[in-house]
Amino acid sequence: MAGATITVTVNSEFPAWLASKVNYVMDASADAYVIEVRRRMMAGPASGRIYISKGRVHRASAPGQPPAPDTHDLVGHIATAGKGSGFQRTVDAGVSSATAAKYAIPLEVGTARVLPRPVWLPSLAAVQGRLGSFEY
Repeated sequence: MAGATITVTVNSEFPAWLASKVNYVMDASADAYVIEVRRRMMAGPASGRIYISKGRVHRASAPGQPPAPDTHDLVGHIATAGKGSGFQRTVDAGVSSATAAKYAIPLEVGTARVLPRPVWLPSLAAVQGRLGSFEY
């Protein structure tokens, strides 16, 4: 999966029963994050240029706005995947398709020809206050 890895470091001196709750908290936090990413992409309205692509009219996002979905391939492949359990749990949040991954990063950070259309970091900043602290 292409994307970010969220790792929560928990003091191992916490009681063992707490480790069983870590999976739920991390998975729920990652889910809240990807919901925010999807919400920002789908919320529109985009205010970029209008063009015809594959017989459809599409309004692109302007630089600085989240990407405006055209085929919905990127939005449809945003996912989370957890590994490990308890205090050793990590959760990846990103895209589960190679096709979507090849344009997720260029949209986020921009290219030599296209200015950034960030959605991942602004979404993380938006949920950070509700879920605690993250390092990125």
